[in-house]
Amino acid sequence: MNAAGTGGAAHSARDTPAEQPPTAAALGRFELRAFLGVSALVLGALPFLALLLLVRQQWEPLQRVDEGIAAWLNGLVAPHPTAVTVLERVTELGGSAEAGYVFALATLTLAVQRKWRLVAYTATTGICLAVLVPLTKLAVGRQRPDVPLPVAATPSDASFPSGHAMTALVTWSVVALLLMPAVRRRARPWLLAAAAAIALIVGLTRLALGVHFTSDVLAGWALGSGVVAVTTATFQTWRHHDGDPHPVREGLQETGSSHHDRRATLPPLQALLRLVLAGIALVGLFTAVGFFILRHSGPGILRWDDDVVDRFVQARTPQRTEIALIVSDLSGTPTMILATLAIVVLGRALSGRWRVSFFAVATVTGETLVYFTTSNLVVRARPDVLQLTPGPVIGFSWPSGHTAAAVALYGTIAVLVLTRTRSRWRWAVLLLPVLIPPMVGASRIYLAAHHPSDVLAGLVLGWTWVAISTHYALQPRVTAPVPLPHGPGQPHASG
Repeated sequence: MNAAGTGGAAHSARDTPAEQPPTAAALGRFELRAFLGVSALVLGALPFLALLLLVRQQWEPLQRVDEGIAAWLNGLVAPHPTAVTVLERVTELGGSAEAGYVFALATLTLAVQRKWRLVAYTATTGICLAVLVPLTKLAVGRQRPDVPLPVAATPSDASFPSGHAMTALVTWSVVALLLMPAVRRRARPWLLAAAAAIALIVGLTRLALGVHFTSDVLAGWALGSGVVAVTTATFQTWRHHDGDPHPVREGLQETGSSHHDRRATLPPLQALLRLVLAGIALVGLFTAVGFFILRHSGPGILRWDDDVVDRFVQARTPQRTEIALIVSDLSGTPTMILATLAIVVLGRALSGRWRVSFFAVATVTGETLVYFTTSNLVVRARPDVLQLTPGPVIGFSWPSGHTAAAVALYGTIAVLVLTRTRSRWRWAVLLLPVLIPPMVGASRIYLAAHHPSDVLAGLVLGWTWVAISTHYALQPRVTAPVPLPHGPGQPHASG
């Protein structure tokens, strides 16, 4: 009786239908509420409105404070180029392109999980942010600070409010609210604290770089807080579920459905240990091969390397150079970071477990560590011809890091599609790791960043590491089958 009840409960849970997408009328009601709420916010938010009036009236005490802080910070930062570089990197946590990527990834992840109300919430918040920032700047039209020693390029748009400060607060607050249900209760305040810290740091970087006044940053924070408050409150009202947790305490929750992969795999610690040992072995192998080619192989391979590079140099044209730069960026650092982040988030959403995310991180990070260690042990010089790579080329030539990274990234995508989907067209994904890494390798030879033997080593290194990572980090363990219990009336197997 109990077994039947348990089985019935499990069957009922499995058969629970996924939430249906909201109707157009429901979406329209939500969009209208959000629009009215944001309109009321712009017209009536007291902190932002007070700063707006003071700026428009050019209130002298506020101007003195703004200009004094801007000049003081400029004097602190201008003599330190390294500090300026760090500030320029950190400030992009509130950049519009970065925010667009985060909102697009979050919206896609929620759509995969069929959490349609959260999709509407996230997309609407992102749209409000994208619309309010330029409109408010255009309406106020305040000029940027005129500091004695400019350290950053002055943006072309107006200064009030700070778009970076507002974008950082809205973007990372939404991320924190979406992640809160997935973490333990005691850790949830830390997520909100982290979002607030990012917004605070981004605002301070805008002041230190001399591209905003203090009142601009305060206004950006105020307006951003209002946007999050209005859209989150609107979402909470839209759910119409009694007893739902308050969003600030518990995060944004919604019933959804996703496929949960429950295949047994190696425990993460064991998998990580085996990956480390395999990585050490690969470093030793490729270091030995590199030393052999440079010191003991004779002139044949080295002459072939130089001949191929010379042929690529002779074939250079402006159009081909532009294409080579684009292809090379297919495995550049920004592409690797953004694509890996997308795989981590979407893999977790689709599988319901962190194993896919662990596999992606282990593959990309492991390849990078093996390449970096090997490169710094072999220390092979890059081709002695004019290099066309943008900026100074950092590091050494053996093996090709871009080529190995291309195999790691697109090989990861191929492995996940082949092992996690059942479509008859899934094999087409093999075109990514088969075509893109050789194209990247050819572009690196054309740009004179690598020799041909470096590229071949990168291809072998990348494919070897993808296979190792798949085996230890993703592949299910072979476990003994569990015999099913014999129910009443079922015959027992005879010996």
